[in-house]
Amino acid sequence: MITGERRRRDWLPEEKDEILLACAEPGVNISRVARRYGVNRGLLNKWRKAAGLPVGRRGGRRRVCRSAGVAEGGGSAGRQAWQ
Repeated sequence: MITGERRRRDWLPEEKDEILLACAEPGVNISRVARRYGVNRGLLNKWRKAAGLPVGRRGGRRRVCRSAGVAEGGGSAGRQAWQ
């Protein structure tokens, strides 16, 4: 049984800016930033997308296998050629 009232948090624009600045650092781990600030990673990704920051695996870049021509996980050929 779930008891109690659950409320959404209202983030101030200044707080969002601070969090987005932390996300914009090169090589940053978005999950760590989300945990540090207590924000859901999905919500953080929405903010990042709205701010024009790269969203997704490795900043939105897909890893493609040159020899097989498929995205990662799409086949067994050319496992050594991932970039």
